[in-house]
Amino acid sequence: MPIKLIFVGALCVAFMKGGFAASGGAECQPLGSSSCSLENEYLANAQAERRLEVAYKELLDSLPSKSDPAGPKTQVTKQDLVKVQRIWLRYRNDSCYFERSIRGGGARWPDYWQLACATKRTNERAAELENLMHG
Repeated sequence: MPIKLIFVGALCVAFMKGGFAASGGAECQPLGSSSCSLENEYLANAQAERRLEVAYKELLDSLPSKSDPAGPKTQVTKQDLVKVQRIWLRYRNDSCYFERSIRGGGARWPDYWQLACATKRTNERAAELENLMHG
C-alpha cells in the first residue's frame, strides 16, 4: 500500500478522534505499543514530509525552466529535478513496502515499519536537497 494512503488514513482517524493522542493523551498506550509508536511515527513522518517539501520547492525555484544554450552542457533544469524526484518517490515507497514485508510483525507493526522507513528516507532526501542548495 502506498505510504501516502497510509498517511492520509491516519490523519483522518487522528482528526476524527480529536487530534493526535501520541503527545501524552490518555488514548496513547505505553511507549513500545504498536498503537502509540505508530501515532508518534505519523507525527515524525508529517514533519519529514514538510521538510522535504520546503527543500524541494526551494531547489526547484532556483533552477531554470529550460537549458541555456550558452550555458554548461550539464545544466540541470526544473524538469530534471521533477523527473528525479518522481523516481526517488517510487524507490522510497517500494523499498519501504519491501522492508515492511520482511520485518512483518503482528497488529500494526508492519504499518509502523513501513512508515518508519519512509520517515527515515524522507529526512535523508530532504538533507540531500538542502545540501545541494547550501552545500
